[in-house]
Amino acid sequence: MEPKRVEVDGVVWWERNCPECGKIIRHTKGYNARKLSKAGSWCKPCRFSGNGNNFYGRKHSDKMKVEHSKRFSGKGNPMYGIGGMLGKAHSELTKKKMARTQTIWWRNRGANPPAFAKYRNQVDKVTRNQPIHLLENFDKRGVAGVRGAYHLDHITSVWYGFQNNILSEKIGHISNLRMIPWLENQKKWLYNEAK
Repeated sequence: MEPKRVEVDGVVWWERNCPECGKIIRHTKGYNARKLSKAGSWCKPCRFSGNGNNFYGRKHSDKMKVEHSKRFSGKGNPMYGIGGMLGKAHSELTKKKMARTQTIWWRNRGANPPAFAKYRNQVDKVTRNQPIHLLENFDKRGVAGVRGAYHLDHITSVWYGFQNNILSEKIGHISNLRMIPWLENQKKWLYNEAK
């Protein structure tokens, strides 16, 4: 069934019925309402009831548990494809594969990528290998716009290091890193760009 557009006092939303229980589900965006309606998406209570999952809420033998575990481990795991990129400790083989991917990316970008982009990449590589969890306020690390969130900052900026030919190892070293509030970090960037 196609979602129905509803407008009250200038406020617009779309309504559709849950295919499982028939309750009305409201969406603020028509695209989402149409897409989820076409997919037959259930309402939140029905999704969390476990009715659609035959493994949920039933007693299973140890044999069944082992089979289920094997099916979703290794290459059977839906997250297998990207797990290597998200892990904290990469094997040497994974690091080589990642380096190969980066090399291909640089080649596709052009024979001579901008010098600053190369320098920035080298600094980032050094920074990623530093024990930043030892920095003060590391536990407050977060995204911009969130109150109390901190960002990783290079005390001597990457741009300054590039312009003054400072080694990328010095700029990315732990002694040149600190955690500062996200707004202060953005203001620092704006100030440097204005120069």
